[in-house]
Amino acid sequence: MNDLTIAEYLDRRLSMPERQQADMHLAGCPECRDELAEVYEFQRRARRPRLLAIGGLAAAAAAIILFMVRPVAGPVEETVVRSGGDQAAIVAYGPLGEASSVPVHFVWGAQPGATTYRLTVTRQDGTTIWSGSSADTAVALPDSVSLSAGERYRWVVDALLDDGATRSTGLREFRAMP
Repeated sequence: MNDLTIAEYLDRRLSMPERQQADMHLAGCPECRDELAEVYEFQRRARRPRLLAIGGLAAAAAAIILFMVRPVAGPVEETVVRSGGDQAAIVAYGPLGEASSVPVHFVWGAQPGATTYRLTVTRQDGTTIWSGSSADTAVALPDSVSLSAGERYRWVVDALLDDGATRSTGLREFRAMP
């Protein structure tokens, strides 16, 4: 993947076929996954100073809104850190939104110190349809697992770190397409 494709991937400006092609490439290319993780982390850090520049009353109002208002519906986008430490949560790359490739490929950023990753895929009601472990940061859903077109699914990756701590992507959501 080139720099432009990585930027368009992170900005969600790729068409569905282009995104699927990028997901397939990321599933097999650890170098591009690392590059994507670095650019994502850079963008995340670059946005942080703008938040610090908000003055007095505006900052207080933003804090109240963030803590008091919760979305009622829509994809789950919150990241979760399940243990202390200075490491950030795992970055989830895909699938997010619609997924029409078969098999569905799950891709996430590498977590420093991770010994293994556990991927769990569930239905909207929380019923687990598949779970598995991997040392890699990409997993394809086995052919034995069938997804219903139009149905929404959730997935989460937990990393077990060499110090016994865990990190998570938090719940992510996608809709299976025909």
